[in-house]
Amino acid sequence: MDVDAEAAAVVGYLFSILALLVVVAGGEENEFVRFHVFQSAAYNLVVGVGIAGVFLVGTVVVTVGTALVFLLTWPVTLLASVPDGGAGGAIASVLLFVVFGLFVLVFGLSFLLAVFPLVAAVPVFGYLVYVAYRASLGERYAMPWIGPFVERYV
Repeated sequence: MDVDAEAAAVVGYLFSILALLVVVAGGEENEFVRFHVFQSAAYNLVVGVGIAGVFLVGTVVVTVGTALVFLLTWPVTLLASVPDGGAGGAIASVLLFVVFGLFVLVFGLSFLLAVFPLVAAVPVFGYLVYVAYRASLGERYAMPWIGPFVERYV
C-alpha cells in the first residue's frame, strides 16, 4: 500500500462529497481509496439525515406548540376580562397556568432540539477523525453497520 492511497483515503474523510465525485468521475481503481471514500460519504449521509430529522422534529414541536399556546391564549384573555371575577377568574388562572406550562415545555424542547446537533457534532466529528487516522495507517477499518454495507458495493 503506497502513501498516496493512504493520503487519498484521509482526504476522502475530510472532503467527503468532493472526494466521492472525484473517485466516481475519475474511475479510481484502488479499492482501499474507494472503500474509504464511499464509507465517508455514507457516514456523512447518515449524519446529515439524522441532523435533518432533529431539525424537522424541532420545527414541528415549535410550530404545533406555538399554535397551541396562541389558541389557548384567547380563552384566557376572554375569561380574564369577565367583570365579576368569580368562576371566570379561577378558570382563567388555571388556563393561564396551562398556557404558561405549554410555553415552557415547547420552548424548552425546541431549545434542546436546537442545541443537540451542536453537542452531537463533537463526537461525530471526533469519530470521523479517528477513522481517518486509522486509514492513514493503512488499515481498512470498517465502521459498524456502514462499513459492511459499503464493502458489498465497492
